[in-house]
Amino acid sequence: MKRLVQTALRRFHWRFCRRPLPDRLAVYFHTLDTDERPAFAAAVQWIKAHGYSFVSPGNFHTAVGKVCSISFDDNFRAWYEALALFDELGVRATFFTNTCVLRGECDDTEMARYCQIIDYRRVFAPLSRGEIREMHDAGHWFGAHTHSHVMLSRVSPEAAEEDLRRNRAILEEIIEQPVTDMAFTFGFPRQVSPAGVDVCRRMGFRTMAWAVPGMLHQQGDPPDIHRTQWNYRLSVDDNVKNLEVDGLPFVKLTGRSPVG
Repeated sequence: MKRLVQTALRRFHWRFCRRPLPDRLAVYFHTLDTDERPAFAAAVQWIKAHGYSFVSPGNFHTAVGKVCSISFDDNFRAWYEALALFDELGVRATFFTNTCVLRGECDDTEMARYCQIIDYRRVFAPLSRGEIREMHDAGHWFGAHTHSHVMLSRVSPEAAEEDLRRNRAILEEIIEQPVTDMAFTFGFPRQVSPAGVDVCRRMGFRTMAWAVPGMLHQQGDPPDIHRTQWNYRLSVDDNVKNLEVDGLPFVKLTGRSPVG
């Protein structure tokens, strides 16, 4: 029943709520396993073919022309293993990284708990400190995503701030640069809470990335960046339809995705 409802919502919004793509796109992914690389390459090639250049979160609101922020959430060694692919495609990405599962610093129990939180069901391998540093040195950007992938609406503001500060401190120690951008875990307003947003503002993040589909047309001023997930299981055409949806009325009414 849930899938039928989601399909009906998606078709409704595809038919009645699509608009030409805005000049500022923010598209995000999670994994980049070997079998997902062709779909990722197709996404990047489509974006480039339609005149978008790739920018960091910090330049997203100020860059001139058609720009796209490509980002990844969580923590997967597959990102590092795809460095040659990023070079081949001519794309630089932002990696919003959890630090609780750095390889060599956590045990199997911690990794199993983390995989349960992010609902990852394949063989899991996270990044090491050295791999993060190498990715950064290759020109990619890193942002905060909480240390333990905590849902900010479920913890006190004090706990949220402690977790985020730990995350940022670890990443800054690794890349030896300030971490000034972040992405909310889970990414929907009901999973963040106004208090969680206030924590991030007090911490001085220059951008805060959400993950609510249908909001790309609502890009305003910093710090907010609205992202839509690119679904590897959908065709390029269907993903583009999702990007074109202006789902603001549905999002404001329900707080949920207008495209399933």
